[in-house]
Formats: sequence, C-alpha cells, structure tokens
Amino acid sequence: PVGQILAVEVRDGTGDEDRLLRDIATGATVLGPAPVGRGRRWLIQGGDLGPVRTALRPAVQEMRDRGATVRIDADPLDL
Repeated sequence: PVGQILAVEVRDGTGDEDRLLRDIATGATVLGPAPVGRGRRWLIQGGDLGPVRTALRPAVQEMRDRGATVRIDADPLDL
C-alpha cells in the first residue's frame, strides 16, 4: 500500500485526546475528531506509521488509566 491509516476511537475521554494524538502523529495527517456513538474518532494517515504506533502505546495506556475506552483499528476496511 502507498500509505497506512490508523482509526482511533476514544469513549469517556478527558478531552485532551486531540492534542495528545496530534503531538504523537508528527509527520502524519490527523483527521478528526468526529463524533461516533458516545465517543470521538480520529483517522491518522501517513506513509509509515511505525513510529506513531510505537508512541501510541503509552498514550493509549494513559487514556485507559484515566478511565477512557480506546479502540485502535490499523488499516480499517470500513471507514
């Protein structure tokens, strides 16, 4: 594939997820947030999202520790 996409959905977040995701996704395009169900959804797209995936791991754990439900879908089939 020419590029990669990560879909990130956060429910019951604290409100700072947008800033956090944009800080992590250096060099990638961040689209969103868009409302989805009881949460919000972002699409992160770029040529090589390996560094973003690595940086996302501790950030997702931090969000979950604060009580959020986080779902990551790598190269989603259904946007």
